[in-house]
Amino acid sequence: MFSSINWVDILRLLAALIAGALIGTEREYHSKAAGLRTIALICVGSTVFTILSFKMGVIPNQDRFAANIITGIGFLGAGVIFKEENRVTGLTTAAISGLPLLLALPLAPANIRLR
Repeated sequence: MFSSINWVDILRLLAALIAGALIGTEREYHSKAAGLRTIALICVGSTVFTILSFKMGVIPNQDRFAANIITGIGFLGAGVIFKEENRVTGLTTAAISGLPLLLALPLAPANIRLR
């Protein structure tokens, strides 16, 4: 069932926050739409949901909850694409919103050892 959050999980969340902050700082520096807070929140949120998925899920289906995060981030990315006259904007922002997810998903379960 549900096991408690331990210090390794907190380290994983801090690593996700740092990774998201690094990407977000670069976006903020170039004055792009999804900046520091947005990218950091995507990264930390994906890590939290993945940790909860592996702690709360039943053994054969522990990854189902985490798999739905991909769909949610896809909808988030689709929401920032706009068509203005003959131009389409927000494609880079939509693509970059999936990058923190790719960093956070392997970081949350025991795939990467932090000790």
